[in-house]
Amino acid sequence: MAQKCCINHESSYGFHLELDHRRLVRRQATTRSLVPKPARSGRARYLDADAQAWLVAYVGQHADATLAELGAAWQAQGGRPVGQTCIWQVLDAHRLRRKKKPARRGTRPEAGR
Repeated sequence: MAQKCCINHESSYGFHLELDHRRLVRRQATTRSLVPKPARSGRARYLDADAQAWLVAYVGQHADATLAELGAAWQAQGGRPVGQTCIWQVLDAHRLRRKKKPARRGTRPEAGR
């Protein structure tokens, strides 16, 4: 008689089917339906449409501002503190991507001349 391996595809697949079956039975018992729950949309954005419009206008006036400076300006304007990721997501959504390029050779003045 052959011994079974500790874990094989058939047994783990059967285990997952059993869990799915339990979920379906529980869902039918609580909601009287097998229709899945609607998808959640996630957390609301920290910056609403008016705040995003202000930020886009501010970037238009201060194109060289860093994310930290934009966050400080937003907070000074009266907004609640937000992280740099939040500010970056707003800028990215409005296609305000600015990558600062390093200086090219020959454009910097040489020392001692």
